[in-house]
Amino acid sequence: MTDSQKLLADYVTNGSEAAFRELAARYLDLVYSTAVRLAGGDTHLAEDVAQTVFVDLAHLAKNLSSEVKLGGWLHRHTCFVAAKTLRGERRRQFRERQAAEMNALPDHSEARLAKENRSLSGSNQFEIIYQGSLDNLQGLPSESVAVVREQQPWPGPDGKMTRLYGMMGGIRQMVASDDNFQSWEAKHVISPPPVNQSGQ
Repeated sequence: MTDSQKLLADYVTNGSEAAFRELAARYLDLVYSTAVRLAGGDTHLAEDVAQTVFVDLAHLAKNLSSEVKLGGWLHRHTCFVAAKTLRGERRRQFRERQAAEMNALPDHSEARLAKENRSLSGSNQFEIIYQGSLDNLQGLPSESVAVVREQQPWPGPDGKMTRLYGMMGGIRQMVASDDNFQSWEAKHVISPPPVNQSGQ
């Protein structure tokens, strides 16, 4: 049994904090340098990855074989965590950029909004949720009624499902929810008034 395996066994069997700190000190350079390389030199992201790797080691240590090659396991797990973190970071940056671009649109006229909504809904990523005329919404605050929403919500950094909505005034709002957006949509999604058919 190697020294690292003995330290790991001490941590698993006796809950030795000192043994775990020694393991972390031994392998920190390996994990961090691997994370920096995979993160393209982003040291802040690499620090997050390294922290996650050692937190996972603490949780998973009891499931590892007593003969585990810890250096190899940590390298593989660092690659896994880095890939997952980078995917999440790319999704976050894309959605923030998308929201910023939408909010920068200066023309919030009904014609422009309708054109924009058709474009968004046609991308298979967004769908129109208010089908009526914006004339019917006069007198309401421009940020109070959602007219477009992202079709597929996604997990946010706080664990809640998140979805991008387009509001009546052209503003885009990111909404986090733990009840499938039911409470938020009950306040911000409305149905258009019925069509007057008395003249038919």
